[in-house]
Amino acid sequence: MNIGKYVQMYSDDLRFANYADNTIKNYAAQVELFLRYFNSQATKPSEISKKENQRLADACQNYQQHETPDFGCETILNFELS
Repeated sequence: MNIGKYVQMYSDDLRFANYADNTIKNYAAQVELFLRYFNSQATKPSEISKKENQRLADACQNYQQHETPDFGCETILNFELS
């Protein structure tokens, strides 16, 4: 998967939406980690299965319920897999 390409596309979308530079850097870093995790399973973000994405969403919700830092879960869940 060309992770750099997708991170750049995401960063461009955030920049277009007038996000602050530090926010873009932080969000892009979280998306990069997410894509690296799935790198061996997919050649593009849209190939990441709904089951895997739901598993991540459930884990994030569990973190939030226990007031544990969400480690960028909000960013990842808002990242469009297309």
